[in-house]
Amino acid sequence: MGVGYGARRGGSNQGRRIMNVLGLDLSLRSTGWAVLDYDTGALVDHGVIVTKADPERPNFHGRALVYIRQEISGQWIRAGNPDIGIERMPPIGGPRRGGHHLVMVHGVVQAFCETWCIDPALPTVSEVKKHATGSGNATKAQMIQAASDRWGVVLGPDEADAAWVASWTRRQMLDAIEAQT
Repeated sequence: MGVGYGARRGGSNQGRRIMNVLGLDLSLRSTGWAVLDYDTGALVDHGVIVTKADPERPNFHGRALVYIRQEISGQWIRAGNPDIGIERMPPIGGPRRGGHHLVMVHGVVQAFCETWCIDPALPTVSEVKKHATGSGNATKAQMIQAASDRWGVVLGPDEADAAWVASWTRRQMLDAIEAQT
C-alpha cells in the first residue's frame, strides 16, 4: 500500500488526530476485533462477533454478512472512527474449505471501508505472525501467548489475531510518519 497505511482516502493523516486503530480477523462465524490506542499501543477493547444463524437455513450467509457489517460498523463508531487493519486473505482452498465465505466477508468489509473512504491496511497472515512472534509461521497458541505477554490479558484466538493486526497497522502508520520526517 505504500506510505499512509490506514489513511483516509485522498491523502495522509495530516490534520486528523488519530486516536485508535481497529484490527479485524475476519470469518463468517466468528470475527475477532480489537482496538488499540494509537499513541501508546495499549489494548483499549476487544471481542468476537459471532454469527448465530443456522447455516442450514435459507439465506444464512446473507443474514450473517449483514450482521457482521452492522457489528463492525458499531465497533468502528464506538472506537471513534479509527483507522482499520484487516488481515489479507490467504490463498483460497476452494468452496469445500470455506474460501468463498471468506471472500464474501472481505467483500462486505471492503464495501464498508469504501463507504467511509478508508484505505484499510492489509497485512498478510505471515506478516502479522512475524510482527507478533518473530516467526511468520507461528501457531495460534504462540499468537495468544504473545498477546498475553504484550497486553497482560488472555485473549481468544480471534481476538489475539485482531489485536496483532491492529498492532501491525499501527506500526506501519508510525513508520510511515517517521519516514516523512
